[in-house]
Amino acid sequence: MSHDEPMRMSRRSVLGAALWAAPAIVVATGVPARAASGDNVYVDDVLIFNNVTLYPENNGAIGGNFSYRVDWTDGFPEGELAQCTWNVTATKNDDPDVSLSAGGTEYLPNAGTSANHEFELTDVPPGDYTFVVTVTATVTDPETGTTYYTTTEEVQTVTVV
Repeated sequence: MSHDEPMRMSRRSVLGAALWAAPAIVVATGVPARAASGDNVYVDDVLIFNNVTLYPENNGAIGGNFSYRVDWTDGFPEGELAQCTWNVTATKNDDPDVSLSAGGTEYLPNAGTSANHEFELTDVPPGDYTFVVTVTATVTDPETGTTYYTTTEEVQTVTVV
């Protein structure tokens, strides 16, 4: 073959080159492995109830308040906020179909931040209830895609007359 002749490739060579190039193109355009990890990591003992107080009332209502603290210092992504979702549920002990609840979401910084809530569940039929307060906090590290989460729960019983 002289330097003046164009180089010719067989169809088999072209197909082989394409098969080797395709994975390289996919890998080159993919999301970096750290950002795509999407791991979920449970973090223990960082969400703490300060108090949970119930006020059963004679008029078919359960009032109360609670406060909790996010005490998350190790591993918390700097500059991020924890999404804290809270829920209070009262379920009648002798009839689980009777259940009332309230809840909400707020965003708190990490270490030592407290939140306080007052609530009232109305039109509560008389009886004994199991009352559960649950708070779940999550935060995602934007650099790694890892989501850290924690949850805590307080259970009390209350009688509505």
